[in-house]
Amino acid sequence: MPSRTPDEIRASIEENRRELGASIEKLRDEVTELTDWRSQLRRHQQPLMIGAAGTGFVLAGGIGASFSLVFGRKARKARRQADKSRWQADRTIGQARKLSRRAAKRAAKLTAG
Repeated sequence: MPSRTPDEIRASIEENRRELGASIEKLRDEVTELTDWRSQLRRHQQPLMIGAAGTGFVLAGGIGASFSLVFGRKARKARRQADKSRWQADRTIGQARKLSRRAAKRAAKLTAG
């Protein structure tokens, strides 16, 4: 490797300083631009609004309400049907008891009389 003169070394160091200064200045500008939240907001306004609306929907219980609207009807209908079936069964049992009591009374009259 050829040896360099002190003047060449100084010139190289000075060139590296200028390049480093320019790189640092460019980096500073990029950091300033990236950390400027107002300009980021302006630049990405539509996706942020969509995200905010979605977040508000979720926080307001929109998912639960939607599922309730979609699946709640079926559950309510099934519950009503089960209640109706139970009511009919209770009614049938009640009628059977009533008939059984009547039959027991008639049997008692027949055996007594």
